[in-house]
Amino acid sequence: MKKLLIGLGFVVACFVGLVLGSGYIFDRYTLIPVTIKRDGQEIKSYFVELASTPGERQQGLMYRGSLAEDQGLFFVMPEERIQKFWMKNVSFPIDIIFIDRNFKVVGVKRGEPFSEEELSVVTPSYYVLEVNPAPGLINVGDEVRVEAELPEPIPDIVGRVMQK
Repeated sequence: MKKLLIGLGFVVACFVGLVLGSGYIFDRYTLIPVTIKRDGQEIKSYFVELASTPGERQQGLMYRGSLAEDQGLFFVMPEERIQKFWMKNVSFPIDIIFIDRNFKVVGVKRGEPFSEEELSVVTPSYYVLEVNPAPGLINVGDEVRVEAELPEPIPDIVGRVMQK
């Protein structure tokens, strides 16, 4: 019985560590409104989840079966730069919308299911929005309005070395 309780405690501790380490303490599943505008006119509205931690950004939309028509995932990146995405383990097509610090669309790429092709645009971006495909709907120069205060992004850990 004691071994069973110790084993169960270990499993619970591992699960808690996994959840804490993945960055899901922030309520990622609270949907916030995002509107795309052109010349002051609304083009499309979405309700998005936020991805602002390394774990959330790495997970992205992987392993999901679908994405509701008016939903998406809004990435808050640690710095404005050329962002690179891929579709590994994403089972449905999406549009990847690259957005600069001033909330202007700087590029749109189509992601195909399970592709490991690197997707990026030549202009640096600070935010990225993943949504269902809408060919020709969202264009470079469109304005993105987020109806919530965005969290400060948690930086990626670069150059971390695991030691025994």
